[in-house]
Amino acid sequence: NEYAKVWISEKYLGPVKVMWKTGSLDFDKPDRLLQFEGFTKKNNRSMPKEAYLKNAFGDMQIKFNEHEGDYGLKFPKDLFDF
Repeated sequence: NEYAKVWISEKYLGPVKVMWKTGSLDFDKPDRLLQFEGFTKKNNRSMPKEAYLKNAFGDMQIKFNEHEGDYGLKFPKDLFDF
């Protein structure tokens, strides 16, 4: 069994932290961690400036220096097609 604990921000309207654990609900030492920090706004939408990923293979930090693209009110037509 795999479990996830998700923190969703009312301020940024999205997830800011996710922890995964296999086998139990003891999240003191998660198997994986994903965390977003340092948010900025573009077209009234919050975008993270940094992402951190930690797992058994190591730690990774990703910095988003620029946020390209159109973050308007329209979504791609096939965004939720499976």
